[in-house]
Amino acid sequence: MADKKLPLSAHLEELRKRILYALASVGIAFGVSYVFIRQIIDFLMRPLVNTLPQGSSLIFTAVPEAFFTFLKAALLAGVFFSAPFILYQLWAFVSPGLYSREKKYAMPYLFMSSAFFLLGAAFCYFVVFPAVFRFFLSFATDSIRPLPAIKEYLTFTIKLLLAFGLLFQWPPLILFLSRMGVVSPETLAKNRKYAILVIFVIAAVVTPPDLVSQILLAGPLMAMYEGSIWMAKIFRKKEKAEGQEEKEDKADLKLMNTTLKEMRFTSKVFGPYKNVRKITVFGSARTKPDDEVYRMARLLGRRIAEAGYMVITGGGPGIMQAVNEGAGPKHSFGVNIRLPFEQKTNPVLKGNPRLIVYKYFFNRKVAFIKEAHAIVLFPGGFGTLDEAMETLTLVQTGKRDPLPLILVDEPAGTYWFHYLQFFKDKLLKEGYIGNSDFDLFECVTSVEDVMERINHFYRRYHSLRYVEGQLVMRLTSPLDRESIQRLREGFSDILIAGGGIAHSVSLPAEADEPELAGLPRLIVDFDRKNFGRLRSLINAINSF
Repeated sequence: MADKKLPLSAHLEELRKRILYALASVGIAFGVSYVFIRQIIDFLMRPLVNTLPQGSSLIFTAVPEAFFTFLKAALLAGVFFSAPFILYQLWAFVSPGLYSREKKYAMPYLFMSSAFFLLGAAFCYFVVFPAVFRFFLSFATDSIRPLPAIKEYLTFTIKLLLAFGLLFQWPPLILFLSRMGVVSPETLAKNRKYAILVIFVIAAVVTPPDLVSQILLAGPLMAMYEGSIWMAKIFRKKEKAEGQEEKEDKADLKLMNTTLKEMRFTSKVFGPYKNVRKITVFGSARTKPDDEVYRMARLLGRRIAEAGYMVITGGGPGIMQAVNEGAGPKHSFGVNIRLPFEQKTNPVLKGNPRLIVYKYFFNRKVAFIKEAHAIVLFPGGFGTLDEAMETLTLVQTGKRDPLPLILVDEPAGTYWFHYLQFFKDKLLKEGYIGNSDFDLFECVTSVEDVMERINHFYRRYHSLRYVEGQLVMRLTSPLDRESIQRLREGFSDILIAGGGIAHSVSLPAEADEPELAGLPRLIVDFDRKNFGRLRSLINAINSF
């Protein structure tokens, strides 16, 4: 349905316009019909004339009777011939207020309804009229001669034609109600006996008072009733298939709509803190406050806040709550997820304007990784490992700019040690990863080491972006020529053929980041293959 709602006066004006168009079409069709009125009258009289005795004809008993009968016939013919245009005007007025599903059902019903009206009128003209007229004229005798008047005949035929046309709306009406879910094939079959009774009552009311007309109308209606049940069964099967597809389409649209809403809200929450470095910290929601790693996480949160950074956590209990406790609510973001258990918002973040509760994990993951300037992972379950592997994959493939990825354990802990052994014994030995991939992350056992690694990463290096295929690395302070030459020689293996590393100022393509315009640059002809070595290049830059 259109979002824009029109006032009542606009609807009335639209209705007035449609009515005028319809009346104009009837007027034009009336004029054309009157030109051919004798042919129309001859067509309407033919079933009776063919049944009358040889030499008989219709009569009129008043002087103006034939004239007014011709006008009436021309008007009815005008309405008949302009009916498609009238239906279109009706549709043009109603359709803007319909939903797509209603339009889907209404359009076929309009066409089917028109076709069945014509079918009913044709059945009456070619089948019913000859039988009815033969029945009535069979009462003529030598002393009683039929002298039908044209006025009464026209009234009789029009009444019967309309009756059959309207009653032939039965199948499309039942089909429409079935598709809308108002009736079912089972209900129609169960109430068959009542339908037959209603059909004969209707036939008795709308037809002349004779058994032949009644049977001629009731018989086809009963046949169409049975056909409607059969058609309703067929379309219900199709409806089920379409309903499943529509349900899936709606589910996809709902997912996309919710995703866009969540991403838009994420941007709104994080936007004001664009220039503040944020550290994502993740770990088990089941870690207890008396665990050593809980105390380490709380201390890490405090150190992060003292360094001027902010923390991003999952907003839940365990490690996440410990980090938020240490950093405090003013330096905390929470990206929570709706789960039936375990993931309730921790007390530190409850009511915090920087708390986001997601429906979908993938939106939450984007916030964890996209907004982070470093990622710290404490021991945890599948969720923690998922964040670790996802971040490693994105950094290894260049889908995420390099950043400190730090795996933390308590001093005597072995949690990450076993995973590192697996990486070396299986992934490295069997060729799934390379030696340089181990440069993408670091393992530490103290909060001081975590902060040292993060601060060292941003000692000189600031950020990077690609401009026309070249890697532009922004630095907080420039490198001298000798240092740049050492970088060229030490990292020639990740440069394209004939490429190099050179000092630069801000490029024109970076004009969309004016706050970074004053930073010195290094232009690196990086081959965009070995991102572990790129991380080593950043370490080397920070070591000068």
